[in-house]
Amino acid sequence: VIFYIIFFFKDTATTEIYTLSLHDALPIYYIKHQIDVIQRRTKHRLDKAKDRLHIVEGLLLALNKIDQIIKTIKASKDVDIARKSLMKKFKLSKIQASHILDMPLRRLTALEREKLDEEKKDLKETIKELTAILKSRAKQNKILVEELEAITEKFGDERRSRDQKTAHVWTPVTGESRMPSSAWKKKIETTSNTET
Repeated sequence: VIFYIIFFFKDTATTEIYTLSLHDALPIYYIKHQIDVIQRRTKHRLDKAKDRLHIVEGLLLALNKIDQIIKTIKASKDVDIARKSLMKKFKLSKIQASHILDMPLRRLTALEREKLDEEKKDLKETIKELTAILKSRAKQNKILVEELEAITEKFGDERRSRDQKTAHVWTPVTGESRMPSSAWKKKIETTSNTET
């Protein structure tokens, strides 16, 4: 008994619906999955960069008023009161105030403005780049192509045989097909205009 699996896809550019065999559909599903991985990974990095920028901006504000900051901390009876005082007097967020209080005063006073300014600049640039990636499918496709090429370069072995009908390269170790880089690029570009 032979079972056939048919997948239906809609081309967002032409709104036409067409069918694909399992053989043709698997690469598309793989590409969609990898794009999802790139998006989630980029979003995670973006969130971390934004969180760090928030901390750095709080530290820079603390350096601008370091004497007042230290005076406020020393005048507070406990950490909770100190945190609330910092938030009220210097317009710091709870996260920024807590980070400052977690630092020993000696380390706080030893902070170098130049390094923090440089880190702030780098973080803003990183945030800009990551945001651009999340907004652009073309940039995500480029990343995927580069990652696939890196995998092929690292793990690809010499061709042993070729399926002339599908132009897939078969490796004797895994028995799995490995499409040439140009074929992946075409698949990725095609998948950008389709949705299940």
